[in-house]
Amino acid sequence: MENIKKIEKKNKKSKLIFVLFWLLILLILGNGFLYYQNFKKEQAKRLAEEEKRKQEELTKLKKKQLLQQKEKEFKQMIEEIKKYFSLGKYKEVKEIAEKAISFAKQNNFPINEIEKILKEIEMKEYLSKLKKLEEILNSDIFSYYYVRTELKKVPKITSLRIKIENLFKKTYENEYLVYLIFSEKAAEKGISGEDPETNYQLSKGYLKKGVNLRKLCNIKQNNKELEIAQLQNKLFFTLKELQEKSLPQNIYK
Repeated sequence: MENIKKIEKKNKKSKLIFVLFWLLILLILGNGFLYYQNFKKEQAKRLAEEEKRKQEELTKLKKKQLLQQKEKEFKQMIEEIKKYFSLGKYKEVKEIAEKAISFAKQNNFPINEIEKILKEIEMKEYLSKLKKLEEILNSDIFSYYYVRTELKKVPKITSLRIKIENLFKKTYENEYLVYLIFSEKAAEKGISGEDPETNYQLSKGYLKKGVNLRKLCNIKQNNKELEIAQLQNKLFFTLKELQEKSLPQNIYK
């Protein structure tokens, strides 16, 4: 009986050891599985981070290459602008400059060099315009009003100020001479017998406008004024109808 109890007790102990053994095995396997799972997750995370880093580096490289390509294109545009500028082909310069400035703004490139060239062109064009206006003014005194109107369109740039002011003064000098011409012609027509009274009044009116303009703009007096005054006196004293209507008061001041 005691032997049976010993055997049973031994069997129970063996079963407990067996169970504990498998529990230990299961625990080890469980921990191993969890460790493996964590390892796989960490490995996958590291691989994902590495892949992300590679993609970011690749993206940066592509952006850098693209930027370099755009910088190259922009430099080519500037070289074209310089080439056409040196050839005096300002129309082409402006067309390319417009595209280059738009391209530069999109890519945050500096446009100082382009703006400098455009300002130089602007100055050259204004100087050219002023030269043409001066030629017109010198060749045709009757163009004073047209030239004056065109001068008003030229911006008041400091470097052009003196040139513009001189041309403006010239327009008033020419206008003054035009009044003298009209006054002289009217007096001559009157003396020749062509509507004497009307032409006398016209001559007086034109001369008055000319004298007023001369004084207002500080223009040097032209000897024609005295000659015209003498013509007007001659016309006045040769026509009885004029003498009857008025006396020659303040004919010329």
